[in-house]
Amino acid sequence: MPIATLEHKGLSLGLLAAGDPAKPAIVLLHGWPHSKELYSPVMDALAGAGHFVLAFDLPAVGDSRREPPSAEKTVLAD
Repeated sequence: MPIATLEHKGLSLGLLAAGDPAKPAIVLLHGWPHSKELYSPVMDALAGAGHFVLAFDLPAVGDSRREPPSAEKTVLAD
């Protein structure tokens, strides 16, 4: 599974990807206190079923760095 880092507006998010990016996407989001590694066991199976699968660490968790400037949904989605 490729491991990458997504950089955006001062945030650095750790990312796992599996499957063909041309296929329908599934984005896996973890809760506290987990990280993207929670989904490692199922990502290959989902990719094998014809999906592009992404799992990333939320800000300040796992391989992600820096707190977001606000926890407001509009700020996090920007």
